[in-house]
Amino acid sequence: MNKALACTKVLDKSECMLSFSDSINEKFSIYKPIPNKDELGFDKNMSRFTAYYSPSLKGSKVKTDIYKNPIYKKPLKSAHQNYTREQIEFEAKLANKGLELFYVKESLLDIWLLHVEGGGLIEEEVAGEAPKLHYLSYNGTNKRKFSMLSRYMLDNGMLTEDNRSVRAQREYIESNPEQEREIISSCQSYVYFKTTKSEPLGVRNIPLTMNRSLASDKDLFNEYGFISFIQINKDDSVEKSSPDLNVNRFFINQDTGGSINGAARGDLYMGYGDDAKFYANNLHALGNQYLIILKK
Repeated sequence: MNKALACTKVLDKSECMLSFSDSINEKFSIYKPIPNKDELGFDKNMSRFTAYYSPSLKGSKVKTDIYKNPIYKKPLKSAHQNYTREQIEFEAKLANKGLELFYVKESLLDIWLLHVEGGGLIEEEVAGEAPKLHYLSYNGTNKRKFSMLSRYMLDNGMLTEDNRSVRAQREYIESNPEQEREIISSCQSYVYFKTTKSEPLGVRNIPLTMNRSLASDKDLFNEYGFISFIQINKDDSVEKSSPDLNVNRFFINQDTGGSINGAARGDLYMGYGDDAKFYANNLHALGNQYLIILKK
């Protein structure tokens, strides 16, 4: 790609891109995943894409009235590993066992969103000092079934198909605190974390790369590190209320996830910050994925 960019300094961009395309086709084979009949993109022969990011939470290593919701590391005792989310969040089954990494001021919904993303950043607030930053990386689950809170809320008349965003979920829970336990507990799966010195880790403990890492179905793609070119057009948004979001760039298969299922399914890692959060909360679209495999 650097050669193609250097080329544009002396030749027309279209000529350089054509030369770059020819060199890829000469050295690589190009494949396109074929969606199964039960996948959203089957009729159009396209892949379904979402995005994820690393949320930032305010934390403390000491529990207070402000910092009260714990982030847990994985218990060593197998008897403690498989508690449900309800048992962990509302019955405190893991409390006072030395498993708390941090206590955060954010809500249980925010912790659930952290679990969905699989990694994040803790800004540890220390009196009289600048915040200390700690990366959180996925470190296993309680091996319980994962389900989306939005699906539960839709099925029970709490949300509508036209208004099922994270913002809508948050507003409903804040307006109906007596139903928080019911809603949060509907997802039995619980994610454990570990602190790392780099961005959240993908498979094989390799740090994810902002705007370049791709998560795919681990049962279908058990080899990692292959390159894909992803094309997403704003007109192919699955949800009519989605903002106009385009993607045209290379990604590397470096991650997986419990909700990433299907031959033509990808989740794009967008990193940290407001832009990344915007993509993660709004990108739900069909697109084209081209796998680029080196010829033998």
